[in-house]
Amino acid sequence: MAEEAGSTVHCEFEQPCDLLGILDDLEIEYLDVDAERTIAIYQSAILMLIVNEGDFEAVRRLEVELQEPPVHETTAGPGELLETFLDEIGTSSALTR
Repeated sequence: MAEEAGSTVHCEFEQPCDLLGILDDLEIEYLDVDAERTIAIYQSAILMLIVNEGDFEAVRRLEVELQEPPVHETTAGPGELLETFLDEIGTSSALTR
């Protein structure tokens, strides 16, 4: 799906979900930027999470952009990293891509 820094994936939740609560539960560090954007640190990569519908406490549609790849060498490419992130947050809520 995504192949390099700056790559973006889009997803949709079947029901509005509390994304920040999910990140807390998964112990993924994040920093609020504004009402629609949050930066998450996932496997040492920096991801920009952008809400396209709803807000972070009731998100319906989400855009995830790889801002910086992991600082540690990894065999997973950027697309695989984004897919793994979505798989993890999707385990807490029904997610479609």
